[in-house]
Amino acid sequence: ISINLVVVRRPTCVCWSDACPAGIGGYSLTGRAWRIRIPSSSILYMHPKVNNLLEFIGMVVNVWIECIDSADAHECILALGDNTSAIGWLFSTSKFPANSPSHRAHLVAARQLSRVLIDTDHCLASQHIKGELNTVADLPSFSGSSRGKPHPIAFDDPPDDVLTLRF
Repeated sequence: ISINLVVVRRPTCVCWSDACPAGIGGYSLTGRAWRIRIPSSSILYMHPKVNNLLEFIGMVVNVWIECIDSADAHECILALGDNTSAIGWLFSTSKFPANSPSHRAHLVAARQLSRVLIDTDHCLASQHIKGELNTVADLPSFSGSSRGKPHPIAFDDPPDDVLTLRF
């Protein structure tokens, strides 16, 4: 039985994520970038109260992708994000208020993260990064000029494979 999941170790995989009310995005050291855009027709689009949930979902998706992409078992994945609530929820959603409208969404995401980590035998570490230093992870979370400024690499709203090449 490997003790790699119970001892302090250096990360072998590193991924960054970020979200805004227009979408979620992330990337890893391998160069893989991804994004989930919130359609402008959605009631969630640009709604200020969903950002913490989107940040959490972004971190879950990033870890999930790292688990899928990892060739070896027992990798130590370091998930970096700029939202302290989302980082805390990676390890404990049980204290999340049950009367919150997003309670069920948090539980679904947390359970999926647990399943993925257990099934792949990877361990998870997380760390906060200041928002102004998380600029690359911020880029996949929006496109065009949805936040009132032209996007430096997704100004033309490219498909994910083109966005990955631009990174």
